Amino acid sequence: MRFLAYARRIVLETEFITRATRDIRGNPLRIGAAHYTSGIHERRIIIENYAALLPDATFSVTGINHSQIFDELRNHNIDVAITLELAKQHEESAVEVGVGRENFEIKILGSRNLSIFVPEEKFTSTPDEISSKDIRDLPVCNISRVHGVKISETTSRLLSSAGAKYVSVPEGDAVSVIRYASLKRYISINLGWFDVPDSLIGGSLSKRIVREWDTVINLVLIRSRDGAHPALNKFWEAADGSMKLAGSRLV
Repeated sequence: MRFLAYARRIVLETEFITRATRDIRGNPLRIGAAHYTSGIHERRIIIENYAALLPDATFSVTGINHSQIFDELRNHNIDVAITLELAKQHEESAVEVGVGRENFEIKILGSRNLSIFVPEEKFTSTPDEISSKDIRDLPVCNISRVHGVKISETTSRLLSSAGAKYVSVPEGDAVSVIRYASLKRYISINLGWFDVPDSLIGGSLSKRIVREWDTVINLVLIRSRDGAHPALNKFWEAADGSMKLAGSRLV
């Protein structure tokens, strides 16, 4: 009885080592996906299409924080990452330390313009786009840092420049922000990539482009230049076809 607990631990550790060894021999693909990407249609198609194209391929998908992506790639804890990034990276973050990107390869899968959702009763005379002056002194729900510090800083800066009333919401992810804004009849930031319920789009909310805003959000794959292997190369190449399969869903 004295040694029973130790014996059980040895058995469990042996099983773990056996599985780990099998995984290493199989060289599975390790995909790191920013937690919020589970709400992006194109991201789901990329994973599902890869599984369909290579039914014998072994891979895992791990949800990680946006801030951890480059460290996880650099430490070879994952092989490839799926996330959203600003198209323009020249502006340094006020709080986030920049990372050297020379050792990483980035594939842009698609782009969306930053826009806003407005309650259907507002801006009825401007069906497609408005000026940033039109949202001055109006309450606008903004995203939190869950989508990355740089994206959050950029949206905050744009709202501040427009003179809008910044509204902090209980949950700061893109979809929750839109839902909360709909409930309160406020304006909300729209990153353009997330599945928004049909009951909101075209019904209680309408999309507007802000004329002065040129911010573009990219859906990207990121990999380390020194960590390539056959499974990763196949996934990297298949992603373009997956985006075509996903079709054009501009929201």
